[in-house]
Order: sequence, then C-alpha cells, then structure tokens
Amino acid sequence: AKLGATGLLSLFMTGFWLLLPPISSLYNLIGNNALDKGRLGSALQNYQRSIALNPDNKDAHYNLGTLHEDLRQFKEAEANYRIAIQGGVPKAYNNLGR
Repeated sequence: AKLGATGLLSLFMTGFWLLLPPISSLYNLIGNNALDKGRLGSALQNYQRSIALNPDNKDAHYNLGTLHEDLRQFKEAEANYRIAIQGGVPKAYNNLGR
C-alpha cells in the first residue's frame, strides 16, 4: 500500500512538474491581456507568477522588462531584458539599447 501511494504521488508530482511551463505561458498571456486593458498591477502580478513557475520563460521576462520600463523602473527593466536576451529574444536587445 505504501509503495502504491508513493508511486501515485510520484506520478502526480511528475505530471504537475511537466505542466509548469504551459501554466507559466498562460499567466504570461493573462498578463498581456491585463496590460492591454491598462491594469498594470494585475499585469505585473501575472508576469511575476509566470516567472515564478518557469524562470526560463523568456517572453515573460521581456514583457516584465517592458512593464518596468513603462513604470520608469529602469534597473528592474534592464535585469529582465538581460535575461530575455540570454533566451534569444531579439526585441530585448533593442529595448536594452535604449
């Protein structure tokens, strides 16, 4: 019984771990929608959630950098642009250059 329960828990945890990148992308999209509607606080929270779930989400880092730039938080914007550049986001080069 213990072996079966441990196996089931391991299977569940592995499945959840595999779903983190798609969930991260979903939060990134929700952040984009919030930003389009002018809800900056909601966009900020969703981008941060996206990155918390998948620190390698280069698009979320780029979007968070853009939001920080709009909020005139240039150090935070720069840090996120640099991460996006490491992920290969060409637009981040342009924004960092500004």
